[in-house]
Amino acid sequence: MSKVEMTGMQASTDGVAFSASAAGTQGLFLVPVDILSDLACSSMDFEDEMLEAFAAHSGVIEKATWAALADGQAAEAGERVVLSRAGFPGLD
Repeated sequence: MSKVEMTGMQASTDGVAFSASAAGTQGLFLVPVDILSDLACSSMDFEDEMLEAFAAHSGVIEKATWAALADGQAAEAGERVVLSRAGFPGLD
């Protein structure tokens, strides 16, 4: 697995959106707030909490993003791929 470059993190009520690129492929992604809450074992009520959870679990998020990129899930220009629970082993 090559390194995934994740940049431009922005929190909203939907979760944390970011740009990612690896091995010449790039796309826009979203980690939904419910996945961030499960990763952090805490509810996410504020945008700064979501960004902290994203940073604390960036390794797991990077792996899920890599899997999505490897599966050809890079979205059309301007569209965002919502990362699913399937990319996060261990989350119920």
